[in-house]
Amino acid sequence: KQDTPTFFQNIWWPDMLEVANNTNIIYTGAFIETYNDQVSPPFEQITGNDFNYLIRFGRELTLSKGEIGLHGYNHQSLTLDAQTAKAFGYNTWASTNDMKDAINEAIAYVNRAFPAYAITSYVPPSNVLSLEGRHALKEAVPSLVTIASLYGEDSTNRSYVQEFEIAEDGVIEMPRISSGYIINRVTEWEIVNAITSLGVFSHFIHPDDVISKDRSGGTWSQMYKSFEQYMED
Repeated sequence: KQDTPTFFQNIWWPDMLEVANNTNIIYTGAFIETYNDQVSPPFEQITGNDFNYLIRFGRELTLSKGEIGLHGYNHQSLTLDAQTAKAFGYNTWASTNDMKDAINEAIAYVNRAFPAYAITSYVPPSNVLSLEGRHALKEAVPSLVTIASLYGEDSTNRSYVQEFEIAEDGVIEMPRISSGYIINRVTEWEIVNAITSLGVFSHFIHPDDVISKDRSGGTWSQMYKSFEQYMED
């Protein structure tokens, strides 16, 4: 019986911080500036409540030893390929310069809230990142250390699938192994394989998994208990 912002501020986020504190998990919170679908400049800076949320949640995230990472100016994957963009309902970028302009705006946006904060991690929207997009990202974010996409195979061949390695340009490829609040047997198998073969545990969640009809997996109480147990394990 609460609206969406109130739920995330007063219930979801405090619960997430509690899990992190109790289980020594460190979060990377990857932000976007806007959900508009713009892929052509000029990219205008967003104002209003979203900026205030960035300050509040970002401060609490960093105080919990977490980091603020980049997801993009908006949720348009960095690709020049029209078919790939269309598959996700996205628009196609016209050039790498447009990509860089958008990324520069996102960095300026976070630096308004956290002056001189160095963004070191990037999570590609929908796990799509083209070679051109990667070059644009590296040029626009010289502080970039890590790209976090997918470790598992993608039958569609659209995703940015990674091995754990240091790329030739010095960026650390650090994909996620698992995702979600509710864990099934297949996911457990993937996690155990990664821990025993690589010594790595990396997990991803969308905040809005909670309110998604096809991704929620039950009430927040049920999802929270599952996630908490999962992190404890």
